[in-house]
Order: sequence, then structure tokens, then C-alpha cells
Amino acid sequence: MRVKRFIKPLMINAHAVNMAHYGQVEDAIAVAKTMTEATPDYAPAWFNLAYWYAVKKKDGASAQANYDKAIALGMAKDSGVEKAIRKAS
Repeated sequence: MRVKRFIKPLMINAHAVNMAHYGQVEDAIAVAKTMTEATPDYAPAWFNLAYWYAVKKKDGASAQANYDKAIALGMAKDSGVEKAIRKAS
């Protein structure tokens, strides 16, 4: 069942978001990268990487690559993230 497949990534993703929220952005990025390797079709992890690279790291190239992957996997476009990517590039 597809829902069961994403329960663990959902929990791990929430943990990564919490880490970033509390200033542990490098750790959050590491967790999200590990998630994208283990579950490459889990779009929220790619989206979070795009956000963190654009907003927190000011790395437009990395942000764009992750954003493109998230969008390709079905995430909705986000004008705020797109603006942050342009600003970081």
C-alpha cells in the first residue's frame, strides 16, 4: 500500500523540518539528502532541500536542481521558493 510506504519518510521529513526550524540546517540537509537516496520519489524532501539551499544557504544552483526534482514529482510550484532561488543565483 502506497500510504504505508510513505509513513516513515513523513516522520523523517518532519524531523528534518524541525531540525532546520531550530537552526540545525546542515543536519536537516543531511537527513533530507539521505531520504532522497532511500526514497527518491518522496517529493517533500526534494522541496525542503530546495527551500533550505535557496533561503538558508543562498545556493541557487543546488536549490534549483532540488526544486526541479520536487516539481517533476508532483509538488506544486511555489512563488516564494522560486523568488528565493532567483535571489540566491
